[in-house]
Amino acid sequence: AAQQEYEEEVAKAAANEAQYTADLAAIAEVQTKLDAAKTTVEGYAESVQGAFAETVTTLEASVAALTTTAETSYNNGTSVADAAALQESIAAVVADIEKLLTDAAAAQQAYEANEAQHIADLAAIAEVQTKLDEVLAIIDGYSQSVQDAMAGAEAATQTSIDELKVAAEASYAAGTSVADKE
Repeated sequence: AAQQEYEEEVAKAAANEAQYTADLAAIAEVQTKLDAAKTTVEGYAESVQGAFAETVTTLEASVAALTTTAETSYNNGTSVADAAALQESIAAVVADIEKLLTDAAAAQQAYEANEAQHIADLAAIAEVQTKLDEVLAIIDGYSQSVQDAMAGAEAATQTSIDELKVAAEASYAAGTSVADKE
């Protein structure tokens, strides 16, 4: 009986050890996924990186917690019994990493669209400024009375162009250039 009990303990310890090894390998895979996600996010715009910095920190803590959970189960000799719960936790962290990647990619796309629209807006405004400058050059060749008569219209048009520039910069800063383009 004592021999059988000893063999059961040895088998239980071996199973605990094997499960712990498997748990650590699974957690290492999660860490690798997180590291890859972090590298991806680091390639994005600073504003996108900043928006997801807290999420990355939370995910790092989640992976550390998985390791702590696995170690606790191992030390308690309950790795096998706790394996299913740990696998659920691992799956949840992996899902959170995938959500980070999806959300950060969408944020990067929005950032890039905002950049492109802002460049287009500034080009369109510059085109209007060029047209006004061409008209002013023509008016400068006219008599002083015509120039004086047009001064108010010139000033109002320049003010409108300046207001467009301010609006374009505000939309860009808010990240709403695409929505505000009309």
